[in-house]
Amino acid sequence: MARRNLADHDLPQKRHAFLLVAHTDPAMARRLQRALSHPRVDIFLHVDKRMDPAPFLETGTILLSERITVQWGGWDLVEATLVLLSASLAKGGYSHFTHLSGQDYLLQPVEKVLDALESHQGQWVDLAWTEDDRRARWSDYHVTTKHPLRRLVQRAYRKFCLRPPRRRALPPGLVYGCGSALWTLERPAAEWTMDFLRRRSDVARFFRNTIHTSEMFIHTLMRSSPFADTLGRHGHFIDWSRGGPHPEILTEPDFDRLVGSGMLFARKFDSLRSGSLLDALDSHSKGTRTGI
Repeated sequence: MARRNLADHDLPQKRHAFLLVAHTDPAMARRLQRALSHPRVDIFLHVDKRMDPAPFLETGTILLSERITVQWGGWDLVEATLVLLSASLAKGGYSHFTHLSGQDYLLQPVEKVLDALESHQGQWVDLAWTEDDRRARWSDYHVTTKHPLRRLVQRAYRKFCLRPPRRRALPPGLVYGCGSALWTLERPAAEWTMDFLRRRSDVARFFRNTIHTSEMFIHTLMRSSPFADTLGRHGHFIDWSRGGPHPEILTEPDFDRLVGSGMLFARKFDSLRSGSLLDALDSHSKGTRTGI
């Protein structure tokens, strides 16, 4: 029997796992989940252990039962993301894994977002801050845990066991990278990441005592991986114009900048302060509004 050429519509469609970490603003997290709703998408949600997860959850979203208390700036956010990545890999069938916060939002219709992620052969990992002077984030020994006993032990270790100038080297084989904490990995890169961490327990142990860990952990692993030459795309609009520790909340006057950016996602949004902007972005995605 002659082999039939497959038309585009006969090819199996790729599926996407979106990995959401939320700790505040349940209404914003639910709105993001609704915007991501698509037959080719599954959403995996981690809600901070200190919060009631019910207000964050939309129908169809997969809520993780393993939940972590996430402290700002430390290892906890990375750990929560790795739990999400492990759960989504175990479920199987996904070509792409995208990490978002509960205060992100789409700048394009979800179908176009999926197509854009698939059309780029490689990983969407931002390395924009790699050359900045941020080495102290990992070369110094940071205590970020809020667990009283662990904090006491780690502070004692830093004071009495580390010698000045207390500079640390990265674990063997790692090449430093730094950028936005939000990323998309193709399946081979996601599988490599979890396998590497199973083989190299020293890597997670080292990064437990770094600060702003989520902005360099995946980046460093990917720069040290067989996928190092597939990095560099970044799909997020983020306003750091004021130079503070957190990005600016996006509001109605930001509409033109957002839709003109060509990005797939943006952050940071607030369900109340950004409400009009979010409505306008939804209308724009549906083709019913062109500006504010």
